[in-house]
Amino acid sequence: AGVVGVIVGGLGLACWAGWVAAAFVLLHPLAVESVAYVTGRSELLAAIGVLLACLFALGDRPSRWVMVALALAVGVLGKESALVGLGLVPLTCWLAGRPWRLAAGAGVLTTCAGVWAYGGLPRLVDHEIYASQMVAVDWLLIQSAAVVRLLFMMVVPAWQTPDYDYDAIPLVWRGLSLLLLIGLAVLARCVRTRARWLAFTLAWVLMAVAPRLMLQTPRSYLNEHQFYVPLLGVLIGGAYGCDALRRRVHPG
Repeated sequence: AGVVGVIVGGLGLACWAGWVAAAFVLLHPLAVESVAYVTGRSELLAAIGVLLACLFALGDRPSRWVMVALALAVGVLGKESALVGLGLVPLTCWLAGRPWRLAAGAGVLTTCAGVWAYGGLPRLVDHEIYASQMVAVDWLLIQSAAVVRLLFMMVVPAWQTPDYDYDAIPLVWRGLSLLLLIGLAVLARCVRTRARWLAFTLAWVLMAVAPRLMLQTPRSYLNEHQFYVPLLGVLIGGAYGCDALRRRVHPG
């Protein structure tokens, strides 16, 4: 919560916006599972690594990229899902109006180097147990439905359960969920100049969940503690949007 508040301040927003964002991190019901589960510690470590990397990227010193790399390394040691920070760091720089292409290029090179060091893309995809199940269409549809459900629960935090039956979701709703996510991606691109905060929020969520949409794990659909990093991005983007609205209503 503290790092979220500092990031909001680093974006040049009002002090109250940082306090509000930090309070929502502590109080939002969707974050409970990440804190209550013992295994949620890895999600918290990954989130801290990603947030620190975004915070360091907002600095002015040339050495900040070393700190960004170290922060992401800490996050990845907590959980490999922190690799999404390679996309979230340049996204945060873009929101702050800072050069972001260098960070994006470094992220692409780092990802390619990691895949090469691992043994290439075939080894990454054709893993021993899940080789025949990777990137399955049905998995993509169910995970899309899970993302839409959790997005809804950000606004209406109700019906929480650690074992929601995603298999019971009708196929038509799964397909509509995927179409909705595609529509949100298109919307983010369309409003990137008129509503940067909205484009940032949508892009953050989609980037953070993209690996889980593609890579299948054994009967482990997207759940609440895995939605911790997307939640933080929504709170940062929401704080930016609220401050932008305040400045528009009260320019002085």
